[in-house]
Amino acid sequence: MGIVYLLTDFGSRDPYVGILKSRISIINPKSRILDLSHELIPYDIEYASWFLYYCYKNLEKPFILCMVVDPGVGTERKPVVINVQRSYLILPDNGLISVLLRDPKINSKIEYYEILPIKLKEIYLDQLKNYRLEYNISSTFHGRDIFAPATGLLSKNPSFLKKFTNKIKYIHLNENVSVPEYVNFNHSKQFKGKIVYYDHFGNLFTNLYYDTYDINQSKKIRLRIFEGDRMILDINGLSKTFGHKDKNDFLFYVGSFGFIEIAKNQNSAFLEWKDWERIKRFDVLLEYVG
Repeated sequence: MGIVYLLTDFGSRDPYVGILKSRISIINPKSRILDLSHELIPYDIEYASWFLYYCYKNLEKPFILCMVVDPGVGTERKPVVINVQRSYLILPDNGLISVLLRDPKINSKIEYYEILPIKLKEIYLDQLKNYRLEYNISSTFHGRDIFAPATGLLSKNPSFLKKFTNKIKYIHLNENVSVPEYVNFNHSKQFKGKIVYYDHFGNLFTNLYYDTYDINQSKKIRLRIFEGDRMILDINGLSKTFGHKDKNDFLFYVGSFGFIEIAKNQNSAFLEWKDWERIKRFDVLLEYVG
C-alpha cells in the first residue's frame, strides 16, 4: 500500500533507524521505505508535530507513516494507528498529531485505533515463523518492537489492522501546542502568532498562514516580535523573495508551505538568538497598517 515514510528523532549515527527498516522489510520485502527525517529535535513534541503537519500536507495519499518521537516510551501512553484520508499514521499517543487534527481545515473522516502489543506480537511472530529472529517487547525501544512491526504488517496488508488493534474514540491532543492561524485582513487588521519551527538555514516558521502576495497590500504589512513586553524585531513590508533585502537584513515572507517565515538574508535568523526554548516563547504580531 503506497509508500512507507519514516520520521523520528533517532539521528543517523546509531543503529536505531536501520533496525526499524529491517523490522518493516522482513515482514514486507516489497515495501518502499523513504526517510522524511531522523533529525527532529529530541523529545520536542510541538516541533515534531509541526514537522508532521508540513509533511502530511505535501505527501501524495494514501501512504503509511511511522513516526517515533517518544519521551514517554514505556509509560502508559498508548501506541496508536490513525486512519485519515486512506492513509495510516503509526505513532505514540503523546500529542504528535495535535497540529494536524486541530487544523480547522482538515475535515476528513478520522479513525483512531489503539495497538494491542500482545496481539501484535502474536501476529508478527506468525508472519516470522520461517525466521529465527528474536522478538520481545522492551520498555525502551518501541520503535523496533511496536511501531515498526505494525507498520510492516499494514504495508503488507491493511486488513491486518483490526487483528492487532481496538478502535477508540479519542486520542491525546496537546492544547498547549500552537495551531495554524489563518490570516485574512478583511476580517481583522492584526494577528498574533508564535514561532513553531526552524529549518537548516535558520529560517523561523510561524503558525500564521497567509498564502497571498499582493505587492500593494504587502507594502503595508508589518511584523514585530516581542519577548514579553519588549519588542526585539520590527520589519516593515512583506517580501516576495530574499532578493528584496540586502545580505544580513531581516525579512518576512510567505514560505513554500503558505506560512509566514522570518529570515536573515544569506544568514541565520535562528542564530540571532540561538536558544530554541527562548525563541518558542516569542510573540509574533502581524499587522496591516495601510
